[in-house]
Amino acid sequence: MDRKTLDSLYAGARGSPKRIFARAASEDPLEATTYDFLLEHVGELDIDVLVDLFRAKLADDVQPHEKPFVRRLAELVPTAGPSQLLEVLRLSTHIDERAWIEELTIPLRGRLPDYQWYRFVDKSRGGEIFSALNVGIPRPPGESIWDPDESFVRSVEEARPEPAVVELLERAYDDLAAAKFALRTRPIIDLIHLHVRFPKLLPLEAVKSAVSSRVASTTESWVPRQGTSELPGWITPFVIERLRHCNDGEAQVLYEWLFAQAGRSHEGDAYELALARFERAPFERFWHHQIGRHLGTGSSWKTRGRKLIESCVDLGRGFPTEAVRAALAAAGAGDGASPEEHRRSIIRKIHDEAARVLVERADAALDAGDYEKGDLFLSALMSLEPGAFIGGAIHRLKRFGDLPGGVIARIEACEKLNRAGGRAPSEDAFFEAFLVLTGQVS
Repeated sequence: MDRKTLDSLYAGARGSPKRIFARAASEDPLEATTYDFLLEHVGELDIDVLVDLFRAKLADDVQPHEKPFVRRLAELVPTAGPSQLLEVLRLSTHIDERAWIEELTIPLRGRLPDYQWYRFVDKSRGGEIFSALNVGIPRPPGESIWDPDESFVRSVEEARPEPAVVELLERAYDDLAAAKFALRTRPIIDLIHLHVRFPKLLPLEAVKSAVSSRVASTTESWVPRQGTSELPGWITPFVIERLRHCNDGEAQVLYEWLFAQAGRSHEGDAYELALARFERAPFERFWHHQIGRHLGTGSSWKTRGRKLIESCVDLGRGFPTEAVRAALAAAGAGDGASPEEHRRSIIRKIHDEAARVLVERADAALDAGDYEKGDLFLSALMSLEPGAFIGGAIHRLKRFGDLPGGVIARIEACEKLNRAGGRAPSEDAFFEAFLVLTGQVS
């Protein structure tokens, strides 16, 4: 439409010229004269006309001047209804990215309820890291029943946290600032993925430094989220240390990942790490099985299993049956011995090592004058069938003067049982010793 006609229609309009503006904005394609007419009257345009204008196809001779129209949108949005707000939000793909942030989103802060303003932040795009961090409304796992582009759900949106990039809005295109912000605020899992996508903007050494500083963090998880890639190999030394600090659910996932890595790509000791986790969560069966897998020979119980026995005695919560059964299932040393021979060797060694630990604990208790505890350790010892080697250590307990008669009688009973021998060590007898320690068997 030519400018003379537009000016004539505007001058002759009764009341509001809204219909004239609406007609002009609907022109297809929008000619330069019509565009300039609307630009001249930008302060009179309403949201509906502005929405049509931004969606319009412009003729080749049009020189776009978006900012005045975007500023007018910013003036009108605070009084708009929900349906109009949604129409404006859908314009994010039609409006220049910088104008969307600088002329609309930032000016609207504090002029809309947060839950509505956050939607404008969600639609903001800037530098590579800024855009990668701006993920919008967090969605629950699985398919969402609500499409935020189609409606507002106030009860949901008022409860959402502030978008991660709000602090960066003023510097949305500053990738250096965004990288520093990410390293300071984002979870380790996010930093790993950002490094993969933008290795020059977020160098590996910077990510490693952040990882190292947060191995003891209790406010995040290093478990990859569903649909994301696995942890990178370079993180294994940090995962080993992380296993000493994180919660048990995270620890189980990280442990399985760590020891599924090909070859010996790290120095992590599977048994020691599993034992340390067991001491933090004695009733979690996952660790019972992992520990037992590494105790599949009699000699391993002598060299490594003693630590487990000591931990269980000190914890006073019994002994994990699954650890013994996993050890028996893993029995074998590739030395030609039969599974039954390995089984007997394991049972013998767990009796021997448990006996050593109990006598040492009894010795320490009696030395400290704690006769009740010393007697308890000796009572548990009576359930075991260790080798004759233990006799000397039992006898030396008598060196303590003024022992109660009951304790002396218990020591002598242990000596007699040890000299008599003849009982085959068994799983049940081993577990019974720990039932005595926990007061379940008197």
